[in-house]
Amino acid sequence: MRGHLKAWCMGAIAAMDSMAIYAIALGFFLALTLLVASMEEGGGNLSQATPELTAAIVLLTQGVGFEAGSLKLTIIPLLLTVLLIALLASFVRRRVPCSWHGYIPGAIVWLVVDVGMAHGVPLVLSDSLWLVACKGALVFTIGFALGAVPGSTILERARVWWHANVSARLRDTLRLGALLGLGLIAWYLLIGTITTLAWIIANHAAMGRVFHMSGMGTGSRILTTVCSLAWLPNLCIWAMSWVSGGGFSIGDLAAFSLWNGGSSSLPPLPVFGLLPQAIPDDRLRLTLIAMPIVVSAIAGGLTLLLHRGFSIRTIDPDVPERSPLNVVVSMVYAAGSFCLACVVLIVATVSLFGLSSGALGRDRLGHVGADAMASTRVLGHPTALGLMTAWLVTAVTIAAVHGFRLLAQRYGTHIDDTAPAASLPEESAAAETGDAASTPRVIMSIPHTKEVHDDDNTSTDTKGSGLRLP
Repeated sequence: MRGHLKAWCMGAIAAMDSMAIYAIALGFFLALTLLVASMEEGGGNLSQATPELTAAIVLLTQGVGFEAGSLKLTIIPLLLTVLLIALLASFVRRRVPCSWHGYIPGAIVWLVVDVGMAHGVPLVLSDSLWLVACKGALVFTIGFALGAVPGSTILERARVWWHANVSARLRDTLRLGALLGLGLIAWYLLIGTITTLAWIIANHAAMGRVFHMSGMGTGSRILTTVCSLAWLPNLCIWAMSWVSGGGFSIGDLAAFSLWNGGSSSLPPLPVFGLLPQAIPDDRLRLTLIAMPIVVSAIAGGLTLLLHRGFSIRTIDPDVPERSPLNVVVSMVYAAGSFCLACVVLIVATVSLFGLSSGALGRDRLGHVGADAMASTRVLGHPTALGLMTAWLVTAVTIAAVHGFRLLAQRYGTHIDDTAPAASLPEESAAAETGDAASTPRVIMSIPHTKEVHDDDNTSTDTKGSGLRLP
């Protein structure tokens, strides 16, 4: 009982501490920004609006937009959202066990704070109260899970069940598919980040001109730039769509893609000065559009061939792991893994593009960002094509090598079978030659006697001298 009570207290304290630290730090920064702006612009004391603005930004961090006059802001500052979730996860990891006794009081405290901020904000919120509570509960659940689940007994029991009920080959297939999909998303985000840095380097002068036209002082410029960093992940996600051939729009006022970068009557926000121009070079556009295909094809090929992946090799009947059946089964599992990677990619991209977009006003600024479905399509199709290319190239290579080996074996067997039959005449001829050489040669001769006859058949014996044998 005492342990459960401690878990309840620790859960509530973790939620309260993380929210308090985040709100206080954000409030101090906003107070400084408003103070510098009021000093440089010569207006009234804007710092008085710090509490209301802090509460509005805390809710906006969790996906709750607000309206103030003609301004309607629903674009989530994803960098602040990530920082809030990371802060909550760090407190939960240190203090709260992974159990309902820690989660429930923490969620209650979190929702009470969110609802209190929603009631205290003088602005018009874009969501109803129950939707505010749902979004806050989702953010708290993500942070609590990231902090409490790793290293917990629940995760260990889930791992034991997973190993006991799922075959090793299926586990590896699912693991590789999920990792491949997440890895491709990470690569695309890296490409988007590099693209955003290229925009900043190429267009920083345009941002300076916007500052100059707005009449901002040095302090306001610095703090405004720091404030813009809260939406930097949003810009990186838009760049990921732009570099793949999709694009994004600033409402009805501007559309940005590889083919056009026109705009008209954009709001005087300095960050809009960083937005890109069209790419005039066709070869460069083709290279950028082909990047998802190349990246996914390389990633798919490495997944098929590396030892940490499927480790697929050519067919070798003498090796059990490389038998024709095992190689075919491995290729089938690899195809399923690639399908899972595509599903993970689609879900992740739809979520990212949906979270990064929003409204910056009404009517003509009602949608700012990348279209979720169109951007997912320009990323998903090339990725699926690249993975399919890697799979087909591997399958065709394995089949071709195996076919050549079979042809070579059959040709060698045919030579071995025909060689004895062709050598039979030579061997018989050699045998006859050997027999002839070993048989003694018979020469017909006429025997002669000592007695010589003349023509009339009379003896021609003559007497001679010498010894006579008895």
